[in-house]
Amino acid sequence: MAGFDPLTLIEKDDISSYEKFILDLYAKTSAAMNTSHKNRITKLFGRLPLKSIRELNDKLNKFVGSFFGSIYSCEDDSFNNRIKIDLSNHVCNCCRSHEHIENDYELTTIHKIITNDPIDITHMKHRMLRDLFLWSIFMDMPEMAKVLLLHVQSRICVALIASAIFKQYSKLSQTIDLKGKYLTQSFEFETYAAMFIDKCYKYNEKRACELLLRQIPLFGNITCMQIAISSESDKLVKTACFHETLNQVWYDKLSLTNRHISAKLLQILSILTFGLIAPWIISYRKENQESLNNTKDDALSEEGINYYVDEQNSNEEKRTNYWKRFRYFHENPLIKMSYHFISYVWFLLVFSYMMLYRLDALNTCPIPHWTEFYVIITVSTMFCEEARRLYHEYDTRMTERWGSTSSTILTVLSNVFYIMPYFLFYLGFAFRYGSYDEYLLSTARIIWALDLELWYLRSLKFVFALRFLGPKLFMLKNMLRDLFAFVYMIFIAMTAYGVVSRALILYRQVSFTSHGIFSQIFYDPYWFIYGEVSDKDLLEEIVNSNSSTTGNVAQAIATHVLLAFHMLLINILLLSLITAVFTHSIDEVRENTEFYWRYQRYAFVREYFERLPLSCPPLIVISHIVLLFLTIRRICHSILCRNQAPIENHVPLSKKLARVFKMIPTNDSQNKQWDSFENAATHSYIRSILEKNKNKDTLSTSHG
Repeated sequence: MAGFDPLTLIEKDDISSYEKFILDLYAKTSAAMNTSHKNRITKLFGRLPLKSIRELNDKLNKFVGSFFGSIYSCEDDSFNNRIKIDLSNHVCNCCRSHEHIENDYELTTIHKIITNDPIDITHMKHRMLRDLFLWSIFMDMPEMAKVLLLHVQSRICVALIASAIFKQYSKLSQTIDLKGKYLTQSFEFETYAAMFIDKCYKYNEKRACELLLRQIPLFGNITCMQIAISSESDKLVKTACFHETLNQVWYDKLSLTNRHISAKLLQILSILTFGLIAPWIISYRKENQESLNNTKDDALSEEGINYYVDEQNSNEEKRTNYWKRFRYFHENPLIKMSYHFISYVWFLLVFSYMMLYRLDALNTCPIPHWTEFYVIITVSTMFCEEARRLYHEYDTRMTERWGSTSSTILTVLSNVFYIMPYFLFYLGFAFRYGSYDEYLLSTARIIWALDLELWYLRSLKFVFALRFLGPKLFMLKNMLRDLFAFVYMIFIAMTAYGVVSRALILYRQVSFTSHGIFSQIFYDPYWFIYGEVSDKDLLEEIVNSNSSTTGNVAQAIATHVLLAFHMLLINILLLSLITAVFTHSIDEVRENTEFYWRYQRYAFVREYFERLPLSCPPLIVISHIVLLFLTIRRICHSILCRNQAPIENHVPLSKKLARVFKMIPTNDSQNKQWDSFENAATHSYIRSILEKNKNKDTLSTSHG
């Protein structure tokens, strides 16, 4: 089977029969699978059997898109567009519903288009291999998937998809054996993906980096990096190619020599002069070094990643070349981050100064200080940028990190942490300008003080890029997750002691108000965690007092015993246990420091690559206005000129400003070059895998 090409099974004029075949395949295998696997399929994939290819595509989108994006719906090639247009012309006009299409009409339409347009036959056949591979993974047939891995396109991508699906199966399995089985299969395909990229990196480092960043049309224009991050592929993230790819994007069109310490001073000088001297003192990529045997600049769209220098413009006049390098400098993610860091520190200083000295009542100072105006404008521009970024991620399907913390508690806390600063700020703003009442000003001051605390904590994001500090934030996250597991137990112990002890020694002395209950029952016992036992003196006073009755003394002694038990439970057992758990979390992160750092660095690099020019607030409002104007102009132009033929490879200026974190080729020949390189570089390794499995099966058969 390893030496046989499954594509020969598909005749040129018999495409529709395959479509029926794949539906029958899903129907028969779903009827034969056991109950436990059928339950996993139902939870992740939906109800089987399937009735049409359209339903198959919808279910695959729902399943695969739930954890790393859509496979089918993003394909925008001319073949699919023609099918969509042809099908839409036969939809019932009264309700525009696809329910009235005949069952075999879709297959007939596809067959007609394939017959009239043989150019798309190869693409259609590779889609069939993709469907067969996904079927083998869904139906838990890893050995068949390995055989198909030899023939399918984009082996790195499909291996990562297989690994991610088996991880999902492991999470849904009820028994330890099944969990271990699926984790083993997931690890196996994850290892294949890492070895594939290592083989490519060995042959050509630059082209291997492109394979991780390229969008893959066969799988909905997703990238290998997206799948690796979404599925937390430890093996692939730790590869040298992944690290080098992030470096390539981080320095963009600047030379990689800028990573050296000697070049840092020149970068600081360039930043302080707003990039005016950067074209003269900063090192840029050179055309003859970067373009040799690699992707050319004009082969990649400006809508996505393109860190190559345009070779045809290398002999321009000095003045034009100066402004081109000036633009390259300010489009660089490293420079965007530097400006954002400076503006953020300035924002914290201004906010702090306003809170300490310039937050006066409006009846005494009717015109607020300029620092208050600055803080309001800056927070508003940052909020607009966050909203734009989230919409951009959703619109471009770059949502691989949404809910990727693998913990519901951490996901909720992360979302609250990002939303709460803006919520508190505008809540304080409402109290600040809602009335001239002094009490409301105090309320606004308290809310903004808490808000300022959160803005200081958010500044920790800038250490993600530092190798020796980035993983420490993961340690804090994991410790916070562990802490919440103990909060309930500590709360129960504190409440039990607070209620019982006050019932014994302070009977009818605790005021029945929220303040009295909180301060007497919860607040004092809380400090026992830190060794501050305020009840000890009170109990000794009751015992030694001459005025105390026998009943009061007995109750005080009983409370003494209760206090001793409480201190043993909280200070010795629970706190020692949580310390041990914290130590385990720290050791776990320390063992995987490289993975956690690169995992966070991916998000950091992507964020600043996709940021608009003038990314430092509040100046970013200029970019927002320009982007809004260009977007409206693009929409109006598309409406008014919809009858005109589109310009080939034309990228609207609005999309050049809001770029996507992937390499987008301008022509299909570039995709073919990537596929050919990946196939040639990994062919021997996948053949060796199949030969090894064949020998293993032969050996087991002979022993049997």
